[in-house]
Amino acid sequence: MRLYDTDPKATVKLERNLTSLGLHALQIVRCHSTAEAVQGADIVTTVTADKRNALILTPEMIRPGMHINAVGGDCPGKTELHADILRRPDARVIVEFEPQCRIEGEIQQLESWFPVTELCDVTGWQSAGACERAGGHDIRFCGVRTDGLLRPEISVPPQS
Repeated sequence: MRLYDTDPKATVKLERNLTSLGLHALQIVRCHSTAEAVQGADIVTTVTADKRNALILTPEMIRPGMHINAVGGDCPGKTELHADILRRPDARVIVEFEPQCRIEGEIQQLESWFPVTELCDVTGWQSAGACERAGGHDIRFCGVRTDGLLRPEISVPPQS
């Protein structure tokens, strides 16, 4: 697991907390930048405390097959991803509840007409298999609000 925070003390604290779990197979590496931390990663999780729009991930950091959990975009005016990550022509944007996700979360920075699919259509909770994953190389994005509800927002299939 690669860790990075703009506050080095936060990185040390997270490393200490993870080490205390006793997961002996977990290898922890402290990184010097976000780009270094996400390079070659299959799963990327961003968790920011700032109450503003932040560019934690930029388009050049994204690669096919990457799963992105952007946890910090949890209130109006607060995002973590460059909007072009969400606007990729090969992206499939999935939201938990569209009216709420247009106000908070990553899609608040997109146009109101930007097409999205609700989570229930993907999970089959209301309709079976409407948006199955397109192979093992698509990019997935998932945000989680502080109330604990899952808010997936984007999945990008691999380019041919």
